[in-house]
Amino acid sequence: MPLDATELLPAPDGAPEFHGLSEPSSVQVSISHRGDVAVCAIAAHPLEVGIGCDLESVETRSEGLVDDFFTGREREAVARVPSTSKDPLVALIWSAKESALKVLRCGLRRDTRSVEVSVPDFERLLEQPATRASENFHHFEVQDLGEGARFVGWWRCQDAQILTIAVRCPGGTRSEDMSPPIDLR
Repeated sequence: MPLDATELLPAPDGAPEFHGLSEPSSVQVSISHRGDVAVCAIAAHPLEVGIGCDLESVETRSEGLVDDFFTGREREAVARVPSTSKDPLVALIWSAKESALKVLRCGLRRDTRSVEVSVPDFERLLEQPATRASENFHHFEVQDLGEGARFVGWWRCQDAQILTIAVRCPGGTRSEDMSPPIDLR
């Protein structure tokens, strides 16, 4: 549809939806912004996987945020990393939670401790230089502790900002077999 015939409007649940003329489109969209940077993620088949994205600045946050909004395992992960990695890891876990909750189309209306983030090899990946944009994305997983749904996601840290993109793992799919559905434009 022509761009000038589209609008981004809130659905009844608050999630953004593209509308052309007066009909919702067949794609799912997720948006986020931080400061003067914005991101938009689009999934062509929303009923199969859904999509959520979030953008967070790497900055010092209160210990209360971690204590109040992270699961026990997430708090342990933050406690284990060197102090220089705490701010990026807290931003990453928070951003991954927001991305997964956007896939569920509930956002922060749901308890953030109902989803648990796992970031394999965080320390090693944070320090690893990347030479191409596609190499900047690394894997994370989210488990919905109530519903049992699994999400796979990709993250990168650039210019002191963490970008996360999450999708629901289709039934029977192993998250490690999924490649990033990312076309950077």
